[in-house]
Amino acid sequence: MVVNDAKKPDITLNFRSLINDLVADGRMSTDSADMLSLKTTTKEHLDWHPLERIAEEPIPDIKNPGDQLYIETLTAWLCEKSGHEYLRIDPLKVDTAVVTRVMSCVFAKHH
Repeated sequence: MVVNDAKKPDITLNFRSLINDLVADGRMSTDSADMLSLKTTTKEHLDWHPLERIAEEPIPDIKNPGDQLYIETLTAWLCEKSGHEYLRIDPLKVDTAVVTRVMSCVFAKHH
């Protein structure tokens, strides 16, 4: 029996690396990146995903003039960059009765 001991690298997304990647991919200016980097992190933001923190600010999307880097735009960008499929779930089409039978409200809020 062959055991594969090779582990996939543990890659944790962090705020600074995402900003650097957005600049490198031509989606964010260095001025916007500097502004975000210098912004004080509040206690509230500690539980936020790094993309949520970026999307909170009105950052222009350089590749799409006139648009901002909204959470959905950032999520689609990250999916493409990481080789994952992007699937948007329309919250108005979710069958809440079915979901709440499988997942408690407390669990959903926590995660």
